[in-house]
Amino acid sequence: MVKRLMMTKPLLNELAWRGSPLQRQLLHDLESILSHPSAQARECLASCLATISRVSWNPAWPESDGHTRGTQVFGAGDFVRPSEMMHGTVAKVATESGVLAERVAAAAKGDGGGGEAAAEGASPGGGAADEERRAREKEDEAELKHRRYVLVSWLITVCPVYEHMYQSPLAPHLPALLPQLLMTIADKDRSLSKQAQACTEYVANTPMLSSAVLPQVLSTAEAMLVSTSWHVRAAVLPFLQTLLFRHQFVLHKGDMGKVRELVLRLLCDSQVEVREMASLAVSVLVRISGDELALSLQGLFRGWCAGPLPKQVKGAEGVAAMNLRHAGVLGLAALVGAHPYDVPEWMPAILVKLASHINEPMPVKQTVKNTFGEFWRTHQDAWTQHKDKFAEDELSALTDLLVSPTYFS
Repeated sequence: MVKRLMMTKPLLNELAWRGSPLQRQLLHDLESILSHPSAQARECLASCLATISRVSWNPAWPESDGHTRGTQVFGAGDFVRPSEMMHGTVAKVATESGVLAERVAAAAKGDGGGGEAAAEGASPGGGAADEERRAREKEDEAELKHRRYVLVSWLITVCPVYEHMYQSPLAPHLPALLPQLLMTIADKDRSLSKQAQACTEYVANTPMLSSAVLPQVLSTAEAMLVSTSWHVRAAVLPFLQTLLFRHQFVLHKGDMGKVRELVLRLLCDSQVEVREMASLAVSVLVRISGDELALSLQGLFRGWCAGPLPKQVKGAEGVAAMNLRHAGVLGLAALVGAHPYDVPEWMPAILVKLASHINEPMPVKQTVKNTFGEFWRTHQDAWTQHKDKFAEDELSALTDLLVSPTYFS
């Protein structure tokens, strides 16, 4: 099979748009073997899918009557529209992978009668049923892993290639494929997870996403925030940062506001790693939007820092209060980090506010120490000029944190 696929690939390239019957038949055949156990076969499958994606799309060149050629599956204003047969394959791949992922997740949580099967383990019938159930679960896990490998290899091959048209052939399909890609980052296979992280960067760098696709991509990212895996929630943040940098001049005001809302939601996440990554995303937002956004966020972050902390961080309420306090400190730290080589007028007051939290429990204390250590590292060369921005009482309040090495050694 591998040899036949390798022989078919140059034929697809040569025929290009003229090979529609061959492409349609090949897609139909490939859909049934995406979970092939052979790694070499899966690599060839992904390569053939990538080739078909590149040669079967329909450029929306204007006709003499002002209308455009190409299918009408996607928005009429899209610069490039994929073929309908590729649209059907993508929808099938996304749907089947999603169903399989839900089944594997339910089995991992012990759903689907796992507890009853274990209780019947003493009887011969129960033992046989339990063995059969575990065998099915292993098969599902293996199939899902193989499908994810094909998806990652497919996307990482197509997304950097634009065929001189400044748009990826899979760009309109990203809203359907993105959830499975982000969930692959949480896969148990470390190698596959790292490949998915690299692929996510490629996907986020996909240029010229149309005004019809960008809101769908953001909505897909928002839907991933409810994932029970913090790895998936954290993976949304670097994706949004890269997407924001890549499309900052074409994002509508409403889309920019949606990105800001998503980042602030993740800044209050229950997992500390997610909150710390969200702080970096806030810095990116401030750098792009300017001091106007920084000034508007100050009040929100100060409010989060102002809430009372219990003497002992125990119970749901105590943990929630600590998480909110940490989110506020991380937000203020992000505002400072957005200006690594200058000191705006509003920054001294922020630094004094951060200094007041230095004696609070972890992880707030560590965040404050890291913030001042990074601030001093980036500002010490021009400190003689920067310190003129501070009042005498502000300098005296910050002297210990900026000078004493014990806080950031």
